[in-house]
Parts: sequence; C-alpha cells; structure tokens
Amino acid sequence: MQYVQSLPIFSVGALVAFFVYLVIKKSPIKGGAWMFPAALALAFTLFSLYLVLAEGPLGFWPNHSQSFWGVQVWMDLLLALGVSCYFIVPKAKSVGVSVVPGLLLVLCTGSIGMLAFLSRVLYIEERTAV
Repeated sequence: MQYVQSLPIFSVGALVAFFVYLVIKKSPIKGGAWMFPAALALAFTLFSLYLVLAEGPLGFWPNHSQSFWGVQVWMDLLLALGVSCYFIVPKAKSVGVSVVPGLLLVLCTGSIGMLAFLSRVLYIEERTAV
C-alpha cells in the first residue's frame, strides 16, 4: 500500500477513535478545550500549504468536478461545513465573537476555517467564564 493510500485509512481511524472518546467521556473538557481544534487547524493548515505549493491552489478542484463521486464528496463537505456553522454561529454570537469573519474564513478554507473559528469561540467562552 502506498503512503497516499494509507492516509485516508489513518484519517478514518482517528475519526472513529474520536467518536469513541465522545461516547465514553463523562463531562466536557474543563479549561483548554480550544487547544484541540486549534492544533488540528494548525496541522491541517501545514499539510494544506504543502499541497498548495506542490500542486497549486486549485489542485482540489479536479477531484470534485470530474465525476459524480467527486461532486458527491464536494457536496458532502459543504453540508458538513453548513451543519457545523449552524451549531457554532449561535455559540459565537452568545460570547460576542464576530460571525462574519469566521464564516468568510470557513468559506475560503473549509475545515481549517471551521476549526479556527471553533477554537476562537471556545477560547473566548473559556476566557469570559473565568
């Protein structure tokens, strides 16, 4: 198996492990919950920057526009971002985080922006709760 072929398997394994954690955890993380999405945003940004440098800023587009499976994956990603925004925007508003810059970041960068937006909201929520 090639390195590139193993990344999707590793990624789904990490997601399943995260789901197991969500099922078994007893209470929300106290203090520093914003660090997890921030670290994921940083790691995915670095990986994405490498890809942009190696394959160009629109290297993702052929994957999403040349077959119905590609379009399905594109729509799936957009739906996931929309659902995420549906849940994070009210929380952002409640702690006084400006929503428009966060949504623009999500629109321009996808999951990277969503993770950064979530991290910011959790950070402000934690800071104002003290």
